[in-house]
Amino acid sequence: MSNNKTAIFSKLKGIIWDLDNTLYRAHQELHEAYHIAAARLAVRDGVEPSMDVAMEKAKQSYIDHEFSGKFLVSEHNYNVPHLHKELHDLIDETAIVKSQETADLFRELDLKNALVTHGSESWAHRVLTHLELIEFFENNAILPLETYGFQRKNQSSAGIDMAMEVMDLGTDQVIMVEDIVHNLVIPKEKGVFTVFIHHGQPPEDMPDYVDAHYNSAIDLLEDIKGN
Repeated sequence: MSNNKTAIFSKLKGIIWDLDNTLYRAHQELHEAYHIAAARLAVRDGVEPSMDVAMEKAKQSYIDHEFSGKFLVSEHNYNVPHLHKELHDLIDETAIVKSQETADLFRELDLKNALVTHGSESWAHRVLTHLELIEFFENNAILPLETYGFQRKNQSSAGIDMAMEVMDLGTDQVIMVEDIVHNLVIPKEKGVFTVFIHHGQPPEDMPDYVDAHYNSAIDLLEDIKGN
């Protein structure tokens, strides 16, 4: 597939979005909220002796696995689907800073949108509602991790395959937008134009599977609008 951004954007029909730290900037407070939620579950259930110990494990789990609750699964045999829901239910989405500009650009561009997220179903709907973006996503195009069998995006194409089917668009008509760069490997292999949101911190060596990169979702949408 051609990496000509202008050509891709000129015939663009849809966008497959990640959610957290992509459609909005996830500040450190939100990451901390995930750690606290995992630690609270551990202490509540008596599997860790204190919040301090549990917090250290949650933080290390995020560093090692991009999931604060991983230690609850690997060390304490928590059921993944149940943990996934409980963890997200403990986090307050209203702490997220929303942008009216993002919603306005969604409305102006009038593209099909799908969401492929490692978050839970309730989290995805609550966050999109808080961001005032829920109206731009058909219900069957909101695809949380449980929808595609808890298969992580850097390991399986299940999520993007479902999104493409729901949108009923070809690989040359959509782009995939992510804040975790290695989640773009599989979309690139499938022939989808890949976009990395780096919030002003691009890697020194941008991987060749990244077709375009931006500081924010707003910058991307403005560029699409200008083509």
